Amino acid sequence: MNSAVFALIVNTVVCLMFAATFFVIGTSNRSFRRVWWVGTAYLVGACTPGSELLVRFTGSGLFVATSFISFVASFYVTAAALTKFYRLPTPWPMLATLLALSIGLRFAIWGGQRNDLTYEILYQLPFAIANLLCALVLFRARPRHALDTALGMMFVVVVLHFLVKPFLAAYFGSGPTAVDYASSIYALFSQSSTGILLVCIGLLLVLIVTRAMLAEAQARSETDSLSGLVNRRGFTRLAEEMMKRADRSKAPTTLLVFDLDHFKSINDTYGHDVGDGFILAFAEILRICAPASAIIARLGGEEFAVMLDDAPAPVARLFGENIRTHLVHLHLDPCPEQRITVSVGAATLHQGSTLSHLMKQADSALYRAKNAGRDRVVFADPLMRSPASLAAARTVRT
Repeated sequence: MNSAVFALIVNTVVCLMFAATFFVIGTSNRSFRRVWWVGTAYLVGACTPGSELLVRFTGSGLFVATSFISFVASFYVTAAALTKFYRLPTPWPMLATLLALSIGLRFAIWGGQRNDLTYEILYQLPFAIANLLCALVLFRARPRHALDTALGMMFVVVVLHFLVKPFLAAYFGSGPTAVDYASSIYALFSQSSTGILLVCIGLLLVLIVTRAMLAEAQARSETDSLSGLVNRRGFTRLAEEMMKRADRSKAPTTLLVFDLDHFKSINDTYGHDVGDGFILAFAEILRICAPASAIIARLGGEEFAVMLDDAPAPVARLFGENIRTHLVHLHLDPCPEQRITVSVGAATLHQGSTLSHLMKQADSALYRAKNAGRDRVVFADPLMRSPASLAAARTVRT
């Protein structure tokens, strides 16, 4: 067994291992079924080194054709897989057209002179175009992180690899026939270098999929199942990150804690289904009214929290009053006569404060709001407790 044949066997095994990896991931996690497309790409790609081996032992033109078709098809399946994974539209007509043109070009040069530079460029060009398309998909992905950029750059390297190969083939010689190619020095370089690059792409894809799975698991563990808002754990992590940014930027940041008034009596009178309806409705009011940068959480039961960045106390007070007045119009079908109110405690972040301290301040303000008759916004800062502070908030907004 010469080294070129060994490289073909290794590439076949590696492709099958990557295919199995992505099929297992997709099978074990329903939300990641889309990685089956990646597994399919590697499965199709495994036919290429297998066909090259059969060319060596049979000399059949059929396997010469299947080697090219499976290789270029694997890259177009990869492009489709990337659009599926990053939830981008899949341009099926373009992919099918480019694949057909690639196959047509191969048959157009079928009887061409091997080792000729023009022939070799036309042979490698479809692979370069297919990988360029994969790179473009990566660079369109949003959000794009370091691993995604690295994968896109790796596809660019593969494009350059296929553009350089014709010159190496013309210099070293790829053999006068397909059978001779399998035993050539150029074949060893071609199979080895291509195999290394595709292994790098496969490993990056595994890392990206693993990162996405971990992010999904974290999101699930930090999401309240009823309201869809982040739970206390998620709020703690996100709020601490916001506070660190606020410390660096000196941006005013305010925490508001909301508690639905007399909520237990609603559950006792109308049942927990109606109570859950009020929880969902209130969560939706928070989503609608809060700015996109806010952190909105259900801390538990009828208690919610909103962290506002770049929001001084007067602006935060106006936000709290806006939420409170929205509830005046909230009525649910099972109990249209039932009105619900909310008490709000708020605290503004000061330099060096911890989240625990900020929460205690907001909870203390909430306690005062409850004792003062409920259905009101109370700030921990004494200067923000007077009715005049609301007028100041309106002035800030206008």
